[in-house]
Amino acid sequence: MWEYIRSHNLQNAENRREILADDELRRVFGKDKVTMFEMNKHLDARLTMSIPTFWSLFSGVSPSSALAA
Repeated sequence: MWEYIRSHNLQNAENRREILADDELRRVFGKDKVTMFEMNKHLDARLTMSIPTFWSLFSGVSPSSALAA
């Protein structure tokens, strides 16, 4: 995320703790600017997944079929 922010010059020069959202980040954040802390909160909400989803992504086996065996 930081690579994207830096490469697109989205950090506020006057307040380095603020991220100025472009069109792509505005879809994630829902507003024009966020602080670093707000950004983490938004990303956490989007990246957090349930344990069954995590399990199936990394094991290739669904939790329900593993329990039935």
